[in-house]
Amino acid sequence: MKKRPLVVTIVAVMLISILVLGACTKPSPTQAPVPAPSPAATSQAPAPAPKEPTKYSVATGGTSAGFYMSIAPMADFINKNSDRLRLTPAQTGGSVENIRRVNSGEMKWGLATTNDMFYAWSAQAPFEQPLRSAFTVGPFLTPSVMHFMVRADSNVNKLEDLAGKAYGLGAPGSTAATLASTILDYAKVGDKVDKKMFAFTEIETMVKNRTLVGYVRASQVPWGGYEQAAREWSGANLLDLKGVVDNGGLVKDMPYVTRFEIPSGTYKDQANSVVTVAQGVWLIANNTVPEEDVYEFARLAYSQEAVELMNTAFPQHNLYPKNADPLPGMIYALHPGAAKFWKEKGVSIPEPVVK
Repeated sequence: MKKRPLVVTIVAVMLISILVLGACTKPSPTQAPVPAPSPAATSQAPAPAPKEPTKYSVATGGTSAGFYMSIAPMADFINKNSDRLRLTPAQTGGSVENIRRVNSGEMKWGLATTNDMFYAWSAQAPFEQPLRSAFTVGPFLTPSVMHFMVRADSNVNKLEDLAGKAYGLGAPGSTAATLASTILDYAKVGDKVDKKMFAFTEIETMVKNRTLVGYVRASQVPWGGYEQAAREWSGANLLDLKGVVDNGGLVKDMPYVTRFEIPSGTYKDQANSVVTVAQGVWLIANNTVPEEDVYEFARLAYSQEAVELMNTAFPQHNLYPKNADPLPGMIYALHPGAAKFWKEKGVSIPEPVVK
């Protein structure tokens, strides 16, 4: 029984020692996990995602026509070099339809000839009311030249000789048909010519069948269709409009056309130069297209890179800087986005024909 106090004493000493050691030894503090740094703490806030490019259709013409064939490579070039624009060339009936669609806002961009632009503004046929919701962006193709063609065996040597003959003017309401009819009126034979207005495929067949003595076509110079027609007709001639153009006051009275001379030798068996008229081909935009989008289109379309591309893709273009003085003869006022671009380039900006 005398050993129990000793045991108790030993146990007590051990407990005291444990308590003392526990009091003297500080437990190492638990390290709180370090949170991962937020992106904002280590870098700049990410830039806002670019907005989706705006998609536009560009009103052109038939797929085999110059309007379509010139816009197609240009649209591809702009699509590859712009974060703002995505362009698609749209097949249409040509200048008149393009002006209607652009003015209505159905399409925001289009190619148009100067005479149709003037007619639309002033509500002249084929336009029944004034269309004034389009602006000029800039020139696009070299002038579209009126080719008054006849069969070589037709005995027609001048416009006046068409009196009493059936002659093709093109599709009803087309640029060629409208302008050709006006020119025939100036030659004082408008009411004497049997004017046929059909699609050109039909008109070409009618000339081959000798139902017509020829037809008029608006195109850039040189135009391959003339050589083809000459082969199919066993010879073709171009009618000279010198009397009407130089002496009849046509150009003075029609500010939307210019005098144009097709040099001799331009076409096979063309011995003499031929005076005719031409109309410009311009890019127009609806007045609701944002200024930034028009500026972007102009910045790319009228660049040296675009000129070099189009020199191969469609040599009959009329783009700045190849055309160093691009704006004389413009019918509509410039779109604000285009005006900004041309001012930056130091280009002389004339007064538009219509205001």
